[in-house]
Amino acid sequence: TELSEELLMEGLVRELVRQVNFLRKKSGLSINDRVVVVYQTDSDFIESVLTKFDEDLKKQTLSDGYLPESVTTEHQAKVKFHENEILLGVKQV
Repeated sequence: TELSEELLMEGLVRELVRQVNFLRKKSGLSINDRVVVVYQTDSDFIESVLTKFDEDLKKQTLSDGYLPESVTTEHQAKVKFHENEILLGVKQV
């Protein structure tokens, strides 16, 4: 079965939301704490998902945005998704 690009994108969104919310919990942040998600990726596919689903991702992760910068946070998550990879971290704002 071949998955459409739209289904792959939606699957990646779900996985990113899951990982960011896990990082929030691991970092001891509450639902009221606002965060910025920092990330590193070389994947054009992941970049396109972050752009296309920007508002949904911010809403579902209670974040103020996603910033492409070096991930130096204590808690990090590496997500591998269909030959694409992203390193995530959360910073409290």
